[in-house]
Amino acid sequence: MDNKINNNITDDLLYKNSIPIGKKKILIAAIELFYEQGFDRTSTLQIAKRSGISEGTIYKHFRSKRGLLNAIIDPMISNLLSNCNDSFIVDTDINIKEVISTMVKNKMDYIYNNRKILKILMIELLTNDTIYSEVKSRCNANYPLISSKIHMFLKGKNISDDDFLRTLVSDLLYGFFKMIFCNNYGRDQLKYEMEDIAEDVLNYIN
Repeated sequence: MDNKINNNITDDLLYKNSIPIGKKKILIAAIELFYEQGFDRTSTLQIAKRSGISEGTIYKHFRSKRGLLNAIIDPMISNLLSNCNDSFIVDTDINIKEVISTMVKNKMDYIYNNRKILKILMIELLTNDTIYSEVKSRCNANYPLISSKIHMFLKGKNISDDDFLRTLVSDLLYGFFKMIFCNNYGRDQLKYEMEDIAEDVLNYIN
């Protein structure tokens, strides 16, 4: 598997970039509020109160609430697609069980680390035609590459690319929904979830 996959875009956005502390506080507050109550139900006044930064400064950095949202989800959209592309690089020196286990671990780590922004993005995909069209266009452009990698990954298996992808994505989405809806979901639960999903996908292939 490719060890260069970046599993924590949220930390990169908030902590690894050299950005002013006030801008960082705004991003942190916005992510929390958009995650908790949605973009439409969150006002810039609420973000200002949560962050301890004035509304004027929010507009100075991001121009609008929509600009603030874009600053949060745009890096995720770009990285999500590259992350998917890197998921099916098979190391021929390890067996299929290890490949599946590593793949699922990378995906679930990615989802867990970025679950708040992913939830915000998912809601926007369902309600914002512009964002939906952008992501759809990028996915359509990337799908042939992903499909060819899956085809190579499944070489010798009597399973279609679409059926494998449907099984994997369904299991990952189920894991994602548990993360955002179950109380006290932590690293221990994540570990068990990874093992269950890996076993499910492996059983499907075999």
